[in-house]
This record gives sequence, C-alpha cells and structure tokens, in this order.
Amino acid sequence: MAKILLGCLVGCLPCAGITAIRSLLDFIYIAQYTSHTTETLRYLQDALDEFQENKQFFIDTGLWQHLNIPKFHSLLHYIHSIKLFGTTDNYNTEMFERLHIDFAKHGWHASNKRDEFPQMIRWLSRQEKISQLATYISAHFSVPHPTPSPPSSPGANSDDLHEVESTITIAKEPNFKNRALSQIEVVHNAPNFSYHLKQYLGGLLVANSSAPRMSAARTAQFSLPFTKVSTYNMFRFQPKGIQDDEEEHDIIWAIPQSKGYPHGRYDTAVVLVNDEAQSTGLAGMTV
Repeated sequence: MAKILLGCLVGCLPCAGITAIRSLLDFIYIAQYTSHTTETLRYLQDALDEFQENKQFFIDTGLWQHLNIPKFHSLLHYIHSIKLFGTTDNYNTEMFERLHIDFAKHGWHASNKRDEFPQMIRWLSRQEKISQLATYISAHFSVPHPTPSPPSSPGANSDDLHEVESTITIAKEPNFKNRALSQIEVVHNAPNFSYHLKQYLGGLLVANSSAPRMSAARTAQFSLPFTKVSTYNMFRFQPKGIQDDEEEHDIIWAIPQSKGYPHGRYDTAVVLVNDEAQSTGLAGMTV
C-alpha cells in the first residue's frame, strides 16, 4: 500500500521529500529479497545513500526534531549483516515467534497434557516426516513429462530449437471484430496506434532478417496490408517474479469509452523491450 500512496504524493511534497520516501521504500523492498548478489547489495547501498542525502527534509520542514531513531540507525548495518549471516529472513524476530507456535503450542495441544515433552518431540518428528514426504510428492509430480521434439530441418542446430511457453491468455473471441484502424485511434484514445503498429511489425521484419532498423520517416511511409483489426478488452498474464514467490496472475484492461466507462479504462503496464532491462529501474522497458 505504501508504494501506491507514494504516487498520490507527487505534486504535494517537494522533490526531496518524495525522493527520501521512495529511496526508503526501495531499501525496505530490496532488503526483503530471499537471495542477494553483489549487484542487489549495491542497489541496497544506493537506496540507503539516497535516503541519507534527502532525510534532512523531515527536519527542515519541522516534521521531526531529529532522526536519531534506532531503527534508522540499524539501516547502516543491513548490508554488513547480510554478508555475515545471509538474507534477513534468516534472523528476524518474527521467525522465532512462528517457531514458538509450531514447536511449542501446536505440540502441546497435540499431547494429552501428561508427560507432554516426549509426546511433543514425537509429534514434531512426525510433522517433519510429513513435510518431507509432501515435498517429495510435489517435486515428483511437478516434473514435466518429456514430449517428442518436432522433426528438425536439415542443417538445423539443436541449440536453436527450444520450447517457449506463453504466459499470456486472451479470450477465444475478440470484444470488437474488424474495427478500422482509424476508429481505434479515436474510440480507444490511441492517436498513434497505426504508427506504433507499423513500428512493431517493422521491428519483427528486421529481427527476422539482416535489414537495418527502419527510421521514423520510413515507418510513417510503411504501408500495412490491412485496414482493420480485432481488439480485446483485457488479457491475463503470469508475471515472472524476481524471487521464489508463488505463481501470480494479473489482468491488463483496455476498455474503450462506453456507457459504463465514460472515460474508458486503460491500465498501465511496464513492458520489456530489450535485454538491457533489470529488476530495478525502467532501463530497457517502456510504459
């Protein structure tokens, strides 16, 4: 919720305040990674340095007399602690609270309250065996079954043949069939739709050939072999997490103006455009 509310503060706070809050949120989210590399620790240090440079804003505006707060001071030791002890999920206080519930309370309730310690130990041992069996079964059934590979053409390299599983799902039937490109630019509030469609298709042609990338002038003169396309109001996709999270599914809506949506509904999406994209920042991406 904090990262959503931060966007609401744009224009209401000076840049120093927005930067301090954003860098602190970046530090919090990066510090929660379940695995770290030298690069992610550098991101963590950059976020901390940016917060230190802009935290004076809270004192200058009179929001607080000082920032000599133990939790703010502890931020200075995160990187060193991660290098020594591993990621933060290995030693935060919540872990021990959870272990107290699992190892003590649940084991106590499972006993008959008489000579409880041997019963609690036996109960924990059984829980561990059940967990190991569940992990084994899950790993066994999650292994994909081998499928026969398609016949390769003469001279084809086996390294070039790989299966790509799409994570995007759309409806079987479009919401609007054979809608003119000029109509899409008006109804869908996409004035440059035809140009960007030409640019996208031209990029596919360049990617499949040795031809140079088309310039803006050449893209504008590029003639499409069609004048109508079908449009969809939404599609589902499964984002690839940067951590070992559970599978998530999301929906992108693009609903044109209608009686129920007088201004339409157009969700914002960050799309990868080249291999330079990273897990932080917008380099190599487009909005």
